[in-house]
Amino acid sequence: YREACRYKKLAALFFEPSTRTRLSFEAAMHELGGAVLSVTDALKSVECGARGILVSHHHGRMPFAIPPLMILPAICEAVRDVEGFEVFVDSGIASGADVFKSLALGAKAVGVGRAMMPALLTDGTEGVVSCVTGMNQELKTLMGYTGCASLSEIRPELLWKDGKPMAAK
Repeated sequence: YREACRYKKLAALFFEPSTRTRLSFEAAMHELGGAVLSVTDALKSVECGARGILVSHHHGRMPFAIPPLMILPAICEAVRDVEGFEVFVDSGIASGADVFKSLALGAKAVGVGRAMMPALLTDGTEGVVSCVTGMNQELKTLMGYTGCASLSEIRPELLWKDGKPMAAK
């Protein structure tokens, strides 16, 4: 994967300007709080001076843990007013629909890893490019279906649970 990311074509897919966050990759390596799965840990990350967090259960390696997308809205709400603080999510992201849901639930960016591994193993860089292109296309299609012209227009009300929009209390 790291070798594949060295290619500009692949990097452009991940870091196109419309999806870039204010926190650069280099800064993220030094300034993100660890992978968290609770509001308490998110707030501790803020107290420690982190500029962001990764909401993750390490791709299911913690089978007893809450799935990241279930806790993501509560974490995002808890840190909503912290200026410059970013929330990223990974774990189980395998499609453009998963990306859409993650963004709707409050994530600023979404990490994809495991979903690309079969493509990387069988087709190398081109396989990863194809996988990411497909995910991007699925995300664009869902954005079109929901009337979202930009990523910032993806919002919780577009997701429904128990017969009502997610934002409804």
